[in-house]
Amino acid sequence: YISCGMNHSAVITREGGLLTWGEGSGGRLGHGDNASHSEPKRIESMKNDICLKVECAAWHTTAIVLVPPLTGKGGWLFTFGSGYKGQLGHGNEVLVYKPKPIDYFLDNRKLIVDIAVGLNHTAAITLDNEIWTWGSNQGCALGREEALEEQELDEDSWTGIPGPIEGLSDWGKG
Repeated sequence: YISCGMNHSAVITREGGLLTWGEGSGGRLGHGDNASHSEPKRIESMKNDICLKVECAAWHTTAIVLVPPLTGKGGWLFTFGSGYKGQLGHGNEVLVYKPKPIDYFLDNRKLIVDIAVGLNHTAAITLDNEIWTWGSNQGCALGREEALEEQELDEDSWTGIPGPIEGLSDWGKG
């Protein structure tokens, strides 16, 4: 699997290893610094992990990591890079130089099966078929109007706290 961001790329090997290369500013490569790399480089802090999916945005990267002894249907969601609009999902933490799991999903034992990233926001689908979003709400991109109103955030605000998209439970199966 391969993903390309604005100035960096990531690939998952057949064995599940995660390699990144390109512009490293903001920690988006996950190597613990701002260094750029012209060739793919394995993320050392994840050398014992099996990566299921990776997505690169402009300034951040997300990766689903298998949780042993599970069969590969879902995993923990790790993010790294620059998240000045909350797109990392780590609350107010805006720079993460090495892959870090999103605490909310760990604490609530929610496994992630798919991810998508925008310029300043992120979305994830859980094993329970819930869609969660966080980051910039510009243009109402998060789909969480009621929850964000309770937090007194408007459509041009952002949140670093993942939350479920409202109203999808009534859509039925499929």
